[in-house]
Amino acid sequence: MKNRVVSFELSKLSFEKGYIRPVGIFSGNNYYNHNGVLNGDVSEQLKESFRLKKEKNISLEDADKLNPLKMYHAPKLHELQDWLREKHNIHVNMKLYSFMDKTYEYVITCEDAFINSSKFMDVTIIGDYYDVLEKGLKHGLKFIMKRKTPIPLG
Repeated sequence: MKNRVVSFELSKLSFEKGYIRPVGIFSGNNYYNHNGVLNGDVSEQLKESFRLKKEKNISLEDADKLNPLKMYHAPKLHELQDWLREKHNIHVNMKLYSFMDKTYEYVITCEDAFINSSKFMDVTIIGDYYDVLEKGLKHGLKFIMKRKTPIPLG
């Protein structure tokens, strides 16, 4: 079984939708740096935060909030799937499309709607389990209302 982390794009989208957990090089959790590199170099981000702290005479936490160079959480696919289900009652379920080809599709069930991916998109999403799950999670996140203010990572 793979414990694959979400893509950089999905990581940024989940951050916008409110997925929070400790992030950073010392937290033990995966993250993307501002360039989209998994567990990558964050020295530029740290330098910018310290520069903002000194320039604006603010706390490092406040400087991190102002810093345009962000780190993003990189949860495992199943962690994001659990969060969608437990926090937002959005269920992203995988369905075997073809046993012979080992291809899958996803089905999203929300509180008031049952949306099959093939009806919501132009074509049914078919492919590798983890690729289809990522697409389903991205689709599921779009059901969450957009946040009015960004959530700080610091």
